[in-house]
Amino acid sequence: MAAETRTVIVTGATSGLGLRCAGTLAASGGWTVLLAARDPAKLAAAAERIEMDIGRRCPTLKLDLASLTSIRKAGEECARRLDSGELPPLRALVNNAGLQVHGPMQRTGDGFELTFGVNHLGTFLFTQLVLPLFVSPARVVVVTSGTHDPADDGRIAPPLAIDATALALPGEDDARRLSGMKRYTTSKLANILFAYELARRHPELSVAAFDPGPTPDTGLVRTAPALVRGLLASTMVRRVLGLAGIQLNTVAGSGDAMARLVFDEVGWSASGRHYQAKGGRLVERRSSALSYDAALAAKLWGDSEGLTGVVPQPTSSVGPDRHDAA
Repeated sequence: MAAETRTVIVTGATSGLGLRCAGTLAASGGWTVLLAARDPAKLAAAAERIEMDIGRRCPTLKLDLASLTSIRKAGEECARRLDSGELPPLRALVNNAGLQVHGPMQRTGDGFELTFGVNHLGTFLFTQLVLPLFVSPARVVVVTSGTHDPADDGRIAPPLAIDATALALPGEDDARRLSGMKRYTTSKLANILFAYELARRHPELSVAAFDPGPTPDTGLVRTAPALVRGLLASTMVRRVLGLAGIQLNTVAGSGDAMARLVFDEVGWSASGRHYQAKGGRLVERRSSALSYDAALAAKLWGDSEGLTGVVPQPTSSVGPDRHDAA
């Protein structure tokens, strides 16, 4: 097995796609996988599970994307461990963590609507904090969803117009009209707009947007009504969907496809591309028409800086090797 010469951070790494992706990366060789999530007990359990599988324990990082304070502390901890040599050079980040809230709107401790706050603003801030820590060549993967596209999986609950301030700090009238699914699909559109803008602003990075495809066995459905969870678990329902041309993916297939964007260096020579998992395969495909709106993406970026308190950074912030390694 190759020496662990590079670090990759995987957020939301304690279950589902994140855990599978992290385990696959750890087993691939050459990567130290930093497991990032909010629950220390679940982080320890995930590290133990991967250790049982491959005989090597992954380091962990407490990261709560619903808390700006926690995100900043995590960024500081990453810098300390990289500068001390405790971790090898940082060359990849997989922004996998996300949630889908069914039912009444909830807010983060900072007052943001929870889905947009975690899925977009938390991911945005954490990425900004680790950008200066990257060593070239470096890759960022942003996990999105086909539900962001009203011409595709987003037909049922098309995303709303992107206005970061209104989405992050909705009034009571907005809260009543925003369904949990619309909050989710809109946050996924924000994710892909962010990925493309990151690629435009930082050409020294390789940025990939990744759609895991319909994967009902992930934690995203844990808050769905019991009837919905039961239907998605039904073999008969899955067969009917298959006959209708709707292919459901597995956690293993989509998690492995996501990992390949890192360890296979798929498309590292390109940036700002959108990939989708299909039955365990990784295919490149176009995202929604709106996701390519550069002016909209630039406004979202600027508004997100204001909401999270990010100091605007110059482009090409990825530095030379912090450890003088090859």
